[in-house]
Amino acid sequence: MILKLIQSGGFAGRSRFAEEDLSCHSLKLQEYLDSHFSALQGKMMSHLPPLQRDAFQYFVEYKGTRLPVDEKIKLEPEFAEILEMLKSKLHY
Repeated sequence: MILKLIQSGGFAGRSRFAEEDLSCHSLKLQEYLDSHFSALQGKMMSHLPPLQRDAFQYFVEYKGTRLPVDEKIKLEPEFAEILEMLKSKLHY
């Protein structure tokens, strides 16, 4: 499975992205994403952050579902590490 990090907003308004193949990561991480993504989707859609055009906003996409990145989604330490690593790989 592929995990995609998307950075949008900022002064230029161009989106950047980075991807990671999760097959080389622990099964625990994949199970965390599978079990929590659908539960988080319902909760997050009703609490979308307000659009801030000049500020960077991050979204994570997994199995066709896109969610905003906030503290709730980074509860699994390995997932938080992957997000930080993906931020360093962002490109246009």
